[in-house]
Amino acid sequence: MLSTLRDRGEDIVDVHRQPQEDYAEHCRQADIMSAPLRDCLSYYNGHGEAEPGSLAYYGGGRWHKFRIAAQDTLKPYFFGPATHD
Repeated sequence: MLSTLRDRGEDIVDVHRQPQEDYAEHCRQADIMSAPLRDCLSYYNGHGEAEPGSLAYYGGGRWHKFRIAAQDTLKPYFFGPATHD
């Protein structure tokens, strides 16, 4: 992403709202489907205290498809111009 910003002459990048919400919903569904694994305590599930559907990140399954598509197309992102003096 840093190379992309430099190549485009821009210094601001953010994610459009809809792709961010789509990914969050995907993570929520993955968390609900993996509820039987809640005995495995980690910071991803609030050390077993988080409610189902509150997972903020996971690195499996369709996650790689989200990541690859984002990197290949840059569609989830918007860029701003560099404002260097």
